[in-house]
Amino acid sequence: MHIKSTHNHVLPFIVLLFLLISNFVYSGQKQELPRSYGPLILGMSIKAFKAITGADPLWCATCVKDELEATLHTNKEEARRLRGKHFISSGASLKYQPPNLQPKSIHCFFYKDRLYLIVMSYIRDEVEAVKARYEAILGKPTGVDVWDTGISQLRWETSSTMLRVAYMTKTSGIDWLEISYGDLKIMKQKPYREFE
Repeated sequence: MHIKSTHNHVLPFIVLLFLLISNFVYSGQKQELPRSYGPLILGMSIKAFKAITGADPLWCATCVKDELEATLHTNKEEARRLRGKHFISSGASLKYQPPNLQPKSIHCFFYKDRLYLIVMSYIRDEVEAVKARYEAILGKPTGVDVWDTGISQLRWETSSTMLRVAYMTKTSGIDWLEISYGDLKIMKQKPYREFE
């Protein structure tokens, strides 16, 4: 009588399970990194962006070749006051953050027609709450940067996405916060810019 061994069928399953568990433990991520602010989604084309916002991205003083930038505001009155500036609905929100936490302006950077960076600025009086909430939802940052300028940042990264929370340290007396979502695959194609 010949008994079939199940060892050959179980081994691939055990290897796959080990790889999945080790990837989860290594990444430490509890949730996926955000890739959008309201209707703005990393990787979207300029055409799709213009259809949603009415804004026409332009070359900027810090832009590299094939890079464009557009600024949007969440306050309609301020957008009207700053003629030529566009408004984005206040219904848009920062993923994993309370709906009442709104940036005043959103800077969108494009490289070769694709949105690769969303920078949300002028978020005040919420630094510690934002840091704590991202750490609770996403786990420990993949990197922490502290500069002599009094600015620090927390970074979470996967193979395709980056989330940065940059903030002024409390010792400066200013409570300043900026949150960025970036598409790392597009960013790697773009020439390096010194301040990134």
